[in-house]
Amino acid sequence: MKKIAIILLAVLFTASYAQAQFRAGIRAGLNVTSFWGSAVPSPVFVEESNTEGRFGFQAGVVGEYAFGKRFAVQPAIIYAQQGYMVRETIGDEEEYLMDFALNYVQVPINLMVKLGSPKICFFLQAGPYVGYALNGKGKIEHKEGTKVIESQKDDVNFTDDSLKRLDMGAGIGLGMQFSSVQVAFGYNIGLMNISNNSETNMKNNGASLTLTYLFGKVK
Repeated sequence: MKKIAIILLAVLFTASYAQAQFRAGIRAGLNVTSFWGSAVPSPVFVEESNTEGRFGFQAGVVGEYAFGKRFAVQPAIIYAQQGYMVRETIGDEEEYLMDFALNYVQVPINLMVKLGSPKICFFLQAGPYVGYALNGKGKIEHKEGTKVIESQKDDVNFTDDSLKRLDMGAGIGLGMQFSSVQVAFGYNIGLMNISNNSETNMKNNGASLTLTYLFGKVK
């Protein structure tokens, strides 16, 4: 049964490949990420808190199967920096800052709809992604005015009572294509709680601005 399934998948892949134009490429971009959920990590849990987006970058390789002039499937393997920052104040002078960073390998698979000519067009894209956390770092800083009272840095511990390495979610985006160059604005929302703590609900989310270059000519 397994052999039959493998043969069928190979036949379908070969048939699809024969009808599609394939191009490979590279991607780089900027991320602004945060967490969402019912109880994300916080330094001191006070009311005067300000969650801030954390800037990072992404880079990786892309493949694009174009089916005609309007539709394409675009899988990718991306290294992406994610995380969040939260700033909390007590009184006029005392401040706590938490900087939480995670480094992921992500595999998004997007369906693209292109509007315009093959060489210059707008496109919409959407699809699922799977991520795997390679490592991470957390930092808590306590300040009074401009003076740092205490600063603590630790590696993120991926254990049964801490964070999960696996992440899953969905993404949407829009952009423009100029022949071999694609510029896109995207938004990813995590659909999986990455915390192993039953009292904490943490899900990744964030926006990105990316530049993709695809090798090969547009037919």
